[in-house]
Amino acid sequence: MSRGLDSFDRFAWKSLLAGREALVCDADRPRGLRTVAILERAGARATLAETPTAAADRLLRHRFALHVVMLDVASPFADVMGTTLRTRAADCLALAEPERREAVRGAYPGLLVRDMGTPERDLVMAIVGARDE
Repeated sequence: MSRGLDSFDRFAWKSLLAGREALVCDADRPRGLRTVAILERAGARATLAETPTAAADRLLRHRFALHVVMLDVASPFADVMGTTLRTRAADCLALAEPERREAVRGAYPGLLVRDMGTPERDLVMAIVGARDE
């Protein structure tokens, strides 16, 4: 029986998103800070934008490798992030209520969409594109 990758024994969670800069767009500060913490534990440098104005400002000043956008019913980010979500879908993750996931996917083809309550491990594994077995 194979042991798999020899390096797996030295695997570090912090290496999964190492070197990636992320913009987290969430008007709900506690939830946004939790998302920032999740990304940072996986090695990313994350910035929280709590308003569309802050998100637009950050997008003008910096090119982020990853965009995590909360698209709940009251989300103010759809307008300012719409172009990014459409043109850079591979670099974006939208978190939405389960009942809105299909509508979000329809509006932004190719966008990775997960539930707002996705557990930390599942969220990071979805971003890196790996199946968690």
